[in-house]
Amino acid sequence: MKTIPICPSVLELMLKESETSKEAGLEIGGFLFGKINGDERTILHATGPGPEAVRTPTFFEPDYGFSALEFIKLKKDSNLKYVGIWHLHCVDGLSGGDIQTLKRLNESYPGFLSLVVCNSSFEVKAFCVEEGEVVEKKLIPLEEKQTVLDFDRTKELVKPSSLDKKTVLSVGAGSGSSVVNPYLARAGIRDIILADPEKLEPPNLVRHLGTVGELFKYKVDIIGKELKKIDPDINLTLIREKLEGETVAKFKDLFSKSDLVLGSSGNITANRLTNEICLELEKPAVYAGVYQKAMGGFSFLSTGQKDAPCFNCIFDYTSHAVEETNVEQEKAAKRYGFSVEELAEEQGLYIDISYVALLQAKMALLALLDGEEHQLAPLPGNFVSWDSKNMKTTWVNIKKRDDCAVCNADGFFASLKEETLQ
Repeated sequence: MKTIPICPSVLELMLKESETSKEAGLEIGGFLFGKINGDERTILHATGPGPEAVRTPTFFEPDYGFSALEFIKLKKDSNLKYVGIWHLHCVDGLSGGDIQTLKRLNESYPGFLSLVVCNSSFEVKAFCVEEGEVVEKKLIPLEEKQTVLDFDRTKELVKPSSLDKKTVLSVGAGSGSSVVNPYLARAGIRDIILADPEKLEPPNLVRHLGTVGELFKYKVDIIGKELKKIDPDINLTLIREKLEGETVAKFKDLFSKSDLVLGSSGNITANRLTNEICLELEKPAVYAGVYQKAMGGFSFLSTGQKDAPCFNCIFDYTSHAVEETNVEQEKAAKRYGFSVEELAEEQGLYIDISYVALLQAKMALLALLDGEEHQLAPLPGNFVSWDSKNMKTTWVNIKKRDDCAVCNADGFFASLKEETLQ
C-alpha cells in the first residue's frame, strides 16, 4: 500500500467539519468507508461526528449509531467496507495515544487507516501499521468520475479507464435495449443516453425488464432506473422523443457527443436516420434486430468510416420507395405469413431477443475498445446472424457496396445509368 486513493468529497467533508470544529474549540472526527483489495485501501466515503457525539476541547467520541446508519445506507448500492477513522488533531501527526489505538485496531482490522487533519496547516495526513510500525502514506485524490462498481476481477481483461470516459447513445429503449445497456453499464460505461418515445404497455411485459408496477411509464425511465441500481453515479440522459425529421437537429447534438450509437429501434425511419447521421458524423454504430418470431436475428457494426459498409449496404431500404412507406415490413410480413400488425406483435420470446442483444452488447463493447489495450477476443466479422432454430451463429465481413445509395451515391447513380442504358 504505497499510496491511498481518496475521493475528493471525503477530503472536503473532513476539512469543512474541522474548520467549523476549530472555530468552536472542540475535537471532531468520524469513520471512513471504502474498498479493500488485498492490502490496498481506497477511501470513498466518510461520516461526520453525528448528533450524539461527545466532544470537548481535548476529547472526542463519535455517535456510533449515526455512523452505523450512514454505513447501512451506503452499503445498499455498493460493496463498501469499514477502512478507518479520521480526526482533527492539534499536533502535526499522531499522538502517542493515537499510535497505540491504531496498533490495537490494526490487530482486528489489518490495514486500518487513521487520517489526521492538522489543526495548524489543515493538511490531511494518512497513517497505517506495517510490520508493527506506524508509517505515513501519501493520499492521492481520485478523479471525480469514480464508481462504486468493483472491477478487480475483470480489470485484467478490460481496464476500467478504457471505458469510463465513453458515451453511448441508444436509439430505442425496447426489449433489446433493456438487455444491452445494463451489460454495458456493468462493463464500465459511465455515460448513457436513452432515446425512445414509447411507454411500457401490457404486451411488453414478457419482453422487457419493466415490471407490472412500471406499466405506462416511459421505457427510458425504466431502463434508466435499472442502470442507477447498477451504478448510482452513472450519468444518464433520457430523451422521450422519436428520432424523425422534426427532431433530427436535436438528435444530431446527442450523436456528436457519443462515442458509439446503438441502433436498437425496430422503426425503419429511426434506423434510416441513425445510419445517415452516423455516416455524416463518422460515428460507429451497432445495429441489431430480430425476425420470424425471433427465430432469427442479426447484429451489425458500421464503423462510420468512408471505406466501411453502412446499414443500407445490407438492408437497401432506399431502393424501394422515396416516400416513407412500409414496403419492407409488408414484404417481411408476407414472407412469414403475417399481416404487418401481426408481424409487429409476433416478436418472439425474451430469451431469444436477449441472445441477439447480447451479441450486440459484445460487438458494441469491442467497438468502444478499438485502439485500447484489452484481453478480449477480437470480432470474427462485422455482421453476425443468429439462427435460434438451429442454435447457430454465423459471422461474416460485409463489404461496402459499390451501388449503395447512402454511403456511395456516385456508385449508386452510375448503376442507375447503366441500367437505363441497358
